[in-house]
Amino acid sequence: MLWPKPSDRSWKYPETGVVFRDEPTMWMAWMIRLRWLAVSAQALVISLTLNVLDRPALTVPVMIGIIGALAVANLAAADRLEAGSPVDRAKLFNHLWFDLAALTVMLLLTGGPANPFVMLYAVHVTLGAMVLGREGAAALFVAAVACFGLIHLGPMPLHLDQHPLLSGRALASVGQAVAFVATLGSIGGFVVGMSESLRRRETQLRDARARLGEPGTEDVPHPILETSHL
Repeated sequence: MLWPKPSDRSWKYPETGVVFRDEPTMWMAWMIRLRWLAVSAQALVISLTLNVLDRPALTVPVMIGIIGALAVANLAAADRLEAGSPVDRAKLFNHLWFDLAALTVMLLLTGGPANPFVMLYAVHVTLGAMVLGREGAAALFVAAVACFGLIHLGPMPLHLDQHPLLSGRALASVGQAVAFVATLGSIGGFVVGMSESLRRRETQLRDARARLGEPGTEDVPHPILETSHL
């Protein structure tokens, strides 16, 4: 399963057969989708900026290895999800931490804080705030800050003036625009997708309780308010 659908793994409300999703599994499915997008974007960016890399004979194989590791990890995560392996906050944290570490190494090889894609740290922190508990989100925030500090320590520079089509200033502007759109698109896409999934689950829970004849089915709490109890 390369691209899990939000409804791939479902549970049934007892005695009704009404299907609904558990939230950690939904989050994992959406994060797998985002990682595939990140892998594709990284491969595209590398192919378009080979001329500006410092010591490409060293940096390119390392970055290809990182992209390969992300792809393998995503395949394994998708297979576990398809097999029904349970998902908890620890697995979600490990998923985000691995992406954070990969992003840090990529930035170290491509200009460090001068790389406009440094703003992608905000994507990981935002996802952590949504899908982890308070402690997990705080730990991921601290990790992101530490990684941001790390990329200031001897990053390999970018030689923007060596690009065959764009000047250094134009290439920097294009990079900033792409990074800005990628950051907003990732955060917005995840939030919209999860909101839709949570609304579907809320409807399924309400229908399940109605079939069981439980009182107050019209006042089912919104699932995102229940995450602290998962």
